[in-house]
Amino acid sequence: MTKRWHVVPCALSALLSLACATNIAVDSAANIGSSRLPGYIRGDADTKAERVIVFVHGIFGDGRTTWTNTTTGAYFPELLTADDAFAGASIWVHDFPSPKVAPSYSIDELADHLRRHLSHDNVLRNHRDVVFVAHSMGGLVVRAFLLKYRDLLAPGRVPILYFFSTPTTGADIASYTRLLSTNPQLGDMRKMLTNRSGVLATYDAQWSSSEYMRATRTF
Repeated sequence: MTKRWHVVPCALSALLSLACATNIAVDSAANIGSSRLPGYIRGDADTKAERVIVFVHGIFGDGRTTWTNTTTGAYFPELLTADDAFAGASIWVHDFPSPKVAPSYSIDELADHLRRHLSHDNVLRNHRDVVFVAHSMGGLVVRAFLLKYRDLLAPGRVPILYFFSTPTTGADIASYTRLLSTNPQLGDMRKMLTNRSGVLATYDAQWSSSEYMRATRTF
């Protein structure tokens, strides 16, 4: 990782704050309407660059509203294109179905879904380093993907993982709302308990013993 990329975590935090600010108008919403997701915000399937930043939303979210401020219209991935700290980096945003009530993919299936779209857009093939920015359950999806497909993306190629509100040990609300919904993502996110650890305990144990723990900076 070059010296300039040591500032990436701070830059991501600053831009997230900007995207969430209610008193700053950023005219980026109009720019994302033509971008089909999953897909590139900067670059395309033929673009070869040293690094790519991949955004993965969480439960009940999507690739647009999760990263867009409803007051200012600021779109977090779009803000990166105007910041010199990310000059030259491709930007790719994932999108997957996460309905509140209807059936959908499990976290394990979402890892496969992410792999298919990354492969379709040559995200891994055309970039040496991959930085993941994930919100909520998106962080669990990213970890599941990395553990399942480490042959496609070795730990040394993932310099930074930036997670926002990822429920590593589960979420209390998931334990209750899963009774009202057929979306398996809620069941996967239920709180880890001693006598009923669920799938998160497996992911956590595998992650803790993986090379990603030593080779990747996580925020």
